[in-house]
Amino acid sequence: MSVEGSVVGSRSDPVCGNKQNVQRGFALTELLVAGFFLAVGLLALVGLLVKLTDSEGASGRRVLAAFCAQEKMEELEFEIACGALSQRQGQELLDLPCGQVSRRWKIVPYEEIEGLEEIEVACTYLWKNETKTVALQSLVLP
Repeated sequence: MSVEGSVVGSRSDPVCGNKQNVQRGFALTELLVAGFFLAVGLLALVGLLVKLTDSEGASGRRVLAAFCAQEKMEELEFEIACGALSQRQGQELLDLPCGQVSRRWKIVPYEEIEGLEEIEVACTYLWKNETKTVALQSLVLP
């Protein structure tokens, strides 16, 4: 006996007893779990960006303070080399775009080798209610 025009054993024929389930789309649970992981990942990324921005600001201030200290160091070395040194110690307050920087310096004879001068320059700045200091030292021969 033959049946013409019908397909025996097709998936769409519920009478055949074929138990293959074809699943299309996602279940609500899968979407919720995927959304949760996506949200956690995005929050971690935002946290990383905040830390990077904070770190960039701190390093920018540190570089600026080091530049201010280096500038005064070179100025003092030039004054010593020319014999035109006016002060052996001092302090000044600099108003910079990022805030105020306090710059101190002193020149003392180097104790270990006679004839050398030791220059110490320190720049202090405020970052997140903490006082930070960048200090430089140099030896010069007058």
